[in-house]
Amino acid sequence: MTPTTSPVLGGIEQILLVVFILMIFVGIAGGNPSSVLKPFFEIVGQIVIALVSLLCALLTTVLQLGLSLLVSSGQTLAGSTQSAADRKVKR
Repeated sequence: MTPTTSPVLGGIEQILLVVFILMIFVGIAGGNPSSVLKPFFEIVGQIVIALVSLLCALLTTVLQLGLSLLVSSGQTLAGSTQSAADRKVKR
């Protein structure tokens, strides 16, 4: 029985396999195999930075929305209690 892997890990394995094969071909051709890794890690780093910044923006937006809803519900509650108190005073 073979263990099941997630599709994400399978995709990462395929990408790393291609990079490894490119490193072998560059080494056979007489070049520096690490010259394949530098652009690869630069691209991966840019993707990770973009994802983290999007996640931070999403989290900030959700927090702002939550706080806005909390403040508006507090104002509505305060307004309704104030109007109820005003009606009691008028009686």
